[in-house]
Parts: sequence; C-alpha cells; structure tokens
Amino acid sequence: IDNEVHGYIGMWITDNLEIINLYVDEEYQGMGFGNMIMDFVVNICMQSKIQNLSLEVRSSNSKAISLYEKYGLKKSHIREKYYDNKEDAIVMVRTFEVK
Repeated sequence: IDNEVHGYIGMWITDNLEIINLYVDEEYQGMGFGNMIMDFVVNICMQSKIQNLSLEVRSSNSKAISLYEKYGLKKSHIREKYYDNKEDAIVMVRTFEVK
C-alpha cells in the first residue's frame, strides 16, 4: 500500500505447505488482507496437489485462529510453552483431497 509493505506470508512448500508466518499490520486488519493471503495459500495447495497445510499460532491470537478456522484448519495439538514468553502454540492443519 503506497509502496510500503503492510503484510506478508512466509511458507515452506515441499510435499506439504507449512505457513511459517503470516502478518498484517494492525491498522489494516479486518480489511480482508488476511483473507486474500489465505485464498492465495489455499489456491497454491489445490493447484500444486498439496495434501497437507499446517501452521502454528499463539494460543492467545484469537483473530488469527478465527481466520485459519474459516479456511478449514483444525486444531491438531498443543506445543506447550513453545514461545520465548512460555506461551503455548496451537498446531493447526488442513488436509486436501488430492486427485
């Protein structure tokens, strides 16, 4: 926006796709940018016949968890005291049917 980065995604793509980080500046949250990024990720998975999409998210990040759930990711398990501040990480996954 105005030649400045206000959001980004980092991901690993192998046989699976793992979102390493997804960020949208707070002032731009709620404007659909997270949805645009997630649409992009899901399209990559479908076009590339990737079976599993995964990520981890801070247990306190309810906005992100809601976004991921909207895109079909389900809570898989908890990584206790995962972050530097000892906050838990929730691992979320989505499986695609590959034909």
